[in-house]
Amino acid sequence: MLEPGTRSISLKSSAISGADSNVIHVARVICITFMISAHLPPGEETISVINNGNYSFISAIWIDILGRASVPTLSFISGYLLFDKLVNNDKSKIIITKLKNIIVPMLTWNLIFISAMIVFTPLALPENDIVFNLFEGSHTTIFSSITGISGSPANYSLWFLRDLFVSFALIVLFWPLLSRLLLPAVVIITVACFSYDMGPIIFRSNILLFVLYGCVARHGNLTLSRISKPSISFNVALITLISTLAMSHWGLQFDLQNDPKNFILRAGLIPITLWVSSALAQTPLIEQFRLISATIFIAYLSHLITARAFWGIWKYFGGSAMAPSYVVFFITMPFIAILASIVLKYFVDRLPKPFRIMLAGRA
Repeated sequence: MLEPGTRSISLKSSAISGADSNVIHVARVICITFMISAHLPPGEETISVINNGNYSFISAIWIDILGRASVPTLSFISGYLLFDKLVNNDKSKIIITKLKNIIVPMLTWNLIFISAMIVFTPLALPENDIVFNLFEGSHTTIFSSITGISGSPANYSLWFLRDLFVSFALIVLFWPLLSRLLLPAVVIITVACFSYDMGPIIFRSNILLFVLYGCVARHGNLTLSRISKPSISFNVALITLISTLAMSHWGLQFDLQNDPKNFILRAGLIPITLWVSSALAQTPLIEQFRLISATIFIAYLSHLITARAFWGIWKYFGGSAMAPSYVVFFITMPFIAILASIVLKYFVDRLPKPFRIMLAGRA
């Protein structure tokens, strides 16, 4: 889903419609924009005007709700698109393609991030404890910070790509077995993801579940346009709200690896996000969304570097996370990252194929 070049796809049962393709383009842009917001400096764990004070509602809505809805929605659509490849391609080809389109650019941009932080941190530009910890850690920690194999890469915003690829690989490898008893398998995998820590194979097992649910939806010929209908999306949202409020009211606690309340809330936001995407896809803005969708993967790969560079400049001129003006920085920064990616894509498209793959995945 994060890969560049989402296209109409043929399936033995049916083809993804133009309407669904448009929903995918819009959802990509919306979700990645909010994901970028969740990673902006100085970081959500640092006290700022948007999470502690008069503007704390911004963090509650922009990050905790809209940002958190983005990962499950992207994962679900990724699984939805993956199903066609499960039907029409051999396993090794799918995994190699995903490796090239997801992991190679992830590694490239992680190394670029590390290099940029090494160069600019001594100049009092963005603070980056991750880089200092990188060189103070063990060989295993250093290797993981570079590759993301056994923990978060230095550019933590790219960790999602690592778990997304692993989810793809697991589903591809086991699909011949899963497809024979799909619904029981889904139940068993869901219970396992809630009951056991899947690390270091996969750190956020919710991503695996939502990718799998997307495959199941496509397998059942459930279109995105149908899921996004108000009769479905609003009913699901209502059930989700009632369920989470009931759990909170009764103080239900679960000794599980995944919090069911959090999971249900995020799952319930998927059809709402698709409904918003569907509504926007039916407006004249769809052409703009298509254009941005072509560059949004580069925006995601490069956004933390762009954001930290602007954060360093912001601080140099006296900006502060506790100043009301930080609200402007927070809201505009995702769009600045997208504009920067448009410029960057112009140059990337003119590079030799190996460099295009390294920087943008599909050449």
